[in-house]
Amino acid sequence: MFASSLIVMLLTGAAVDNSAVAIENGLQQCVQINKSDIVQRNNLTLLDADISVLQAIGYCGCKSAVAGYHLYSNEQHLRSEAITLKSSNTYSFVLATDAKALMPEALKLQLSCGSN
Repeated sequence: MFASSLIVMLLTGAAVDNSAVAIENGLQQCVQINKSDIVQRNNLTLLDADISVLQAIGYCGCKSAVAGYHLYSNEQHLRSEAITLKSSNTYSFVLATDAKALMPEALKLQLSCGSN
């Protein structure tokens, strides 16, 4: 029943419980991430999050303001993207590029310095 409820909520654009995504913040001394909701927009499944930049990520060992996030499901790498972290903002992390596809039960999002 849970899977069918999840599909209905994704197809209707309703928010889904964000506890399915664990965040490993490798920049926690510089950046705070507060998950909001998992939503479906423009055929994408997104995790909306408020990102607070506490200090420049250079203080956390990064060579620029570019960070990277990596998404995993059961140790399987799903995607990576670069994001710029210069100031606090709301960011939408892409969890899936097909909103009709079933989301894995558990996802891990890792935030770290970008490859620079």
